Amino acid sequence: MINIVIIGSGQLGSRHLQALSKVDRPSSIFVIDPSEEALNIAKQRYEQVAQNSNNTAFVNYATSIEGVPNTIDAAIIATNSDIRKQVISHLLKNRVVKYLIIEKFMFQSLQDYQDIDTLLHKHEVKAFVNCPRRMWPFYKELKEMLSGATYINYEVSATNLGIGCNAIHFLDHLAYLSDENDFFLNSLKLDKLIIQSKRKGFIEFTGSLLGYSNTKKFIEISSFSSGNVPLIINISSDKLRCIIREVEGKALISS
Repeated sequence: MINIVIIGSGQLGSRHLQALSKVDRPSSIFVIDPSEEALNIAKQRYEQVAQNSNNTAFVNYATSIEGVPNTIDAAIIATNSDIRKQVISHLLKNRVVKYLIIEKFMFQSLQDYQDIDTLLHKHEVKAFVNCPRRMWPFYKELKEMLSGATYINYEVSATNLGIGCNAIHFLDHLAYLSDENDFFLNSLKLDKLIIQSKRKGFIEFTGSLLGYSNTKKFIEISSFSSGNVPLIINISSDKLRCIIREVEGKALISS
């Protein structure tokens, strides 16, 4: 029996819970959120998909970790970033955790990153950040096709893309495809007007965020403040050109 904990059962947490309906081994899932309303919505969403699966997991919903076993195989932290350090610190202080999955954008200060890094090493916890494009079969194939490219230009654009929240997804995507992890970012093309995020108390940006590496990997992430532009990823290199429309499940490649 494996023990899985989800802390935060809002939009992201409830989707993680739905995905766990596909777990193919005996498991106990504990969903934690201080909001009874959020827990009820998560329960409804899970039951929508669980009835069509062979999953026999026991799912428990609670407002605190008091009833959670002392040893946790995997914990998914799907809270907002402003309280995430506090949540992780409390969890690791009170429970033994083997694996941690953390939603992006992880924290709001460099000190939080440093403090949690220290905690993870202290408690010997292996942690992952939820940037799933690395796991998609098509992108694994594309990575092989781009192997040995002397330069890569990566452009992504959409209306209301959410640069503050989602830029890390595309930076990580290029890092994966190119095996380059060091990027310099330029914010000069971001719009001056800062807008309110759909999440209360958070902010967002429109305009373009630029980035580059010393190994000729370039990225431009553009979010338009108006219109209805779908998400499009445009990759060009000396190996190939690829236009990706993820929402449609389509990619056009010329080589």
